[in-house]
Amino acid sequence: MVRLFLLAATAASAVLAAPQAGGSSTSSGTPTSASTAIPSPTGSPDATLPSQSPVPPKQAWCPSDIFCAGALLQTVNIAHLYPDSKTFVDKPTSKSADQVATDFFNLYNNSQGQPVTYGGITNFVQSDFKGEGLELKPITIASTSPKALSASGIPDTLSRAWAGIVNGYWGSLIRETNRDVLCPNDPSGCESSLIPLNHTFVVPGGRFREQ
Repeated sequence: MVRLFLLAATAASAVLAAPQAGGSSTSSGTPTSASTAIPSPTGSPDATLPSQSPVPPKQAWCPSDIFCAGALLQTVNIAHLYPDSKTFVDKPTSKSADQVATDFFNLYNNSQGQPVTYGGITNFVQSDFKGEGLELKPITIASTSPKALSASGIPDTLSRAWAGIVNGYWGSLIRETNRDVLCPNDPSGCESSLIPLNHTFVVPGGRFREQ
C-alpha cells in the first residue's frame, strides 16, 4: 500500500513538472476558502475564568506578547474558546499590538473590579482579532490536460487515473500571501504569527493553513 502511494505521488509530481502537451486547462479543483471559527467557550458567559497557573517564562526566540507564552495566550487557552488551540494563534489582530495589550489589561483592571469571565474574554477576542487564515488567499492554477496525463509515461491505466486524481487536488491547496490584509501593510499596525512568502505555495490542508 505504501509503495502504491509513493508511486502515485511520484507520478503526480512528474505530471506537474512535465511540459503541458496539448495545452492546459483551468484546474478542476475548487480553491478552499478560509473559514472563521466561532468562539464556543467551555463556560457560560457570566462564569468566572478559573485561576491561572504561573505564566511560563518568555522564550527569546518567540518575543510576541500576544502569540507567545504569556498571560494573554494562557488566558485564551484556559477559556477553551475553540476546540483546536491552533485556531487562536492563526488569527491576526485587528488593532495594533499596543492596543490589544491595553484592552487585555483593562479586562483585569476594570473600574468595577469584577473578575474576568468567559464572556469577557470571548468579546475581547472577537473585538481585537480577525478571522484566522485571512493573510492567505487561494488561487487558481493551470492544470495539466488529460492529454498530457495520458502521455506522461504511466502505462498502467489504474495508476494513471489515480495520478490524475491526485494531480487535481493541487488546485485546492495552492495559496499566496494576501498582502491586502498583511499586518505590515495594515493601517492599524496589526500583529500576526504568519511568516509571509513572496511566492505561491502548497498547504497541507485542513487545520494547516500555512506551508
